[in-house]
Amino acid sequence: MKWQPIETAPKDGTVVLAFTASEGRRAMWPAYYKEDSGDWTQVSGPFIQPTHWMPMPEPPPVLPEVADEAWLPIDTAPKDGSLCRVKRVLDDGDILCEGLAYWGQRDPFFANVRESMFMDILITGKPIPDGWCVEGGKYYFPEPTHWVPAEVTHARNQDAPL
Repeated sequence: MKWQPIETAPKDGTVVLAFTASEGRRAMWPAYYKEDSGDWTQVSGPFIQPTHWMPMPEPPPVLPEVADEAWLPIDTAPKDGSLCRVKRVLDDGDILCEGLAYWGQRDPFFANVRESMFMDILITGKPIPDGWCVEGGKYYFPEPTHWVPAEVTHARNQDAPL
């Protein structure tokens, strides 16, 4: 990939890697062109007028690939606190999210639950229901549909960053 003049960048909402050098500063960031305003917008952070662009590189692998046939239905997953790799597959086959989680009690202070559920908990005094948790119960994994054992996840991937 080579840097190209910003005038040649796609203007259809495609996120690109943008570059600018001004006042002795050099910066690169993900950005996209907003047709309605005619401006380049950073995915996050303040706006800077880019001078060059290139396609976004592929992200490095974080978790080893798992063959489609290895994934099991979520209702067969252990609910004993064991760490698993879970994913949520939408009806159209797209993967909404994937990561490490365990079945357990969600932390009531940090639980990422719908406001209506939280209000019910306050009124009734019932505990937050168990669910698929990450980071010590501070967050929950949204309704996974499939799982594989943690051993599959922790197989050494030579391409994954340490």
